[in-house]
Parts: sequence; structure tokens; C-alpha cells
Amino acid sequence: MDEVIFTGRMTEESFKEERPLEYENLTEEEYKNRLTSPLPLWMKRLFYIAGYSFLAIGFILLVVIILGTFF
Repeated sequence: MDEVIFTGRMTEESFKEERPLEYENLTEEEYKNRLTSPLPLWMKRLFYIAGYSFLAIGFILLVVIILGTFF
């Protein structure tokens, strides 16, 4: 699961890979301003639990809609 949708934070490696032009155009000062500390482990786990819960709810609703349509 991609943590960026919940936190807005991205690892340096994924930033280099997904946005190479933006990474190359950053000045040293802009780069330092964008650096943040990593998320605490409990917050990371909370985001994963929330994300997979939302995904499960979506699948359950999809099944209920399909069952309601055909039966």
C-alpha cells in the first residue's frame, strides 16, 4: 500500500524514481526544506490498518451491490 496517500511523505528513493526532473531541479535549500522525519511505527501501522479496512469495506459494498442487482 502506498503511504503517500495518507501521509503526503515520500522516501528519497521513490522520489528520485517517480519524479526525476523535479529531483534534479531542486536546489540544496529546497531539498533541505522538504526533508522530514520518518513516521513513528504506530502511525504507520494505523495507516495500514485504515487503508486495508477501507479496501475491505469497498469490496463488501461491491458484493452487496452486485447481489442486490441480480437477486
